[in-house]
Amino acid sequence: ELFNMLGYFTIQSGLFVLAVFISLLINQLRGTPEKAFAPQVRGAALLYILITSIIFMVMLNGTFEAHGLNKAVLYINNLVTAVLLMIDNIISIRPQTYKWNLLLWWLIYPVVYLIFSIIEGIYSNQFRYYFLNFKELGLGYYIQVIILLVFVFVIIGSFIIFINKIFRPKPESE
Repeated sequence: ELFNMLGYFTIQSGLFVLAVFISLLINQLRGTPEKAFAPQVRGAALLYILITSIIFMVMLNGTFEAHGLNKAVLYINNLVTAVLLMIDNIISIRPQTYKWNLLLWWLIYPVVYLIFSIIEGIYSNQFRYYFLNFKELGLGYYIQVIILLVFVFVIIGSFIIFINKIFRPKPESE
């Protein structure tokens, strides 16, 4: 059951964000914040958790029953963590750190996940997300979904890089 849960992009991106937060916390407490995950890795974590949040709110929210603490945890996991990581990116990552070629690097993991989901679907007939079920959607609709997902990843990734580029360091006073 636990191993099965680890196959979800949502869980994987949440664990990635958790690793980033732990790294930030430990290195801050040690007085070595520069040894935390590199900004490029933190940007990737932000992209993945933002995508997870968007998919949760737009496509998955309301497809299952959650009440009380379960519902609170879902929203914290899918929204609050994204906001916190966004704040970290804006406040603590030096302006102009992100380069446009990061987009290609950041897309490697989602493409690998897509390949994993295709292989898993073919061999086990298991589809973790209904919108990745090419057997039920049909190939034409499935390809449209994939194009839309790639577009959303590129747009959100570009937005992260753009925000980092527009903030200029404050000029030092003489």
